[in-house]
Amino acid sequence: MSVQQNAHYRWLEISGTIQTVMDMSDPHIPVLPHLHGMLLSLYYLDTKPQKMFELGLGGGALQRFFHHHFPTASFCSAELDERVIDYYVKFFADTIEAPESYIVHANAQDIVQHESDIDLLFVDLFSGSAPPDFINDISFYENCFNAINDSGIVVINLLPLGEIQTLDVESLLLKVSGYTPAIFSIPFYKNRILIAAKRRLGRIPFTQKFQQFCEKLDIELMNILQLK
Repeated sequence: MSVQQNAHYRWLEISGTIQTVMDMSDPHIPVLPHLHGMLLSLYYLDTKPQKMFELGLGGGALQRFFHHHFPTASFCSAELDERVIDYYVKFFADTIEAPESYIVHANAQDIVQHESDIDLLFVDLFSGSAPPDFINDISFYENCFNAINDSGIVVINLLPLGEIQTLDVESLLLKVSGYTPAIFSIPFYKNRILIAAKRRLGRIPFTQKFQQFCEKLDIELMNILQLK
């Protein structure tokens, strides 16, 4: 695990894989393409989010984003690896006061069972360069849906071992929620973003209003392709 930087960016690398990249001039702007797909979840909310929870801290890109755009909202990240927490606090939390207070050292499977009334639940978990085994466990998604409120949304950044795994996770989300999730691909990346709720979400209309929404939040539409 190491932190690298050049004149413009700082990034966290784990086992040869870049986990996060921070723009040192504008730390709140999402850099890696999959983040733009995950943040489309905001479009599906009827009101501004008040409580967010993240499973998997990485370099804290979502922490910086939400502290900037929604400073009065609650945002907490659960991270199992103490080294990741330490690197985040030392190198990626410059713009956040008392960053340790927004992080809990915990196992994602365990802590999600004790959360409730969440507006946005982000699942961004990896074991090395692959998803953890429980990403295929229906009980994990049952706990995720129990943790969100009736209007809440579950957002999953999946790095599938193959497209069959994307279909498997889609099927699990359908069984738990009763609705097919919205699925987005990231051009030139293997990531699949699945956005699920206790209601039908539908396709995003690429209207002028939606484009203005994205511009306001620094979401780059060129990084996203909706599959379902």
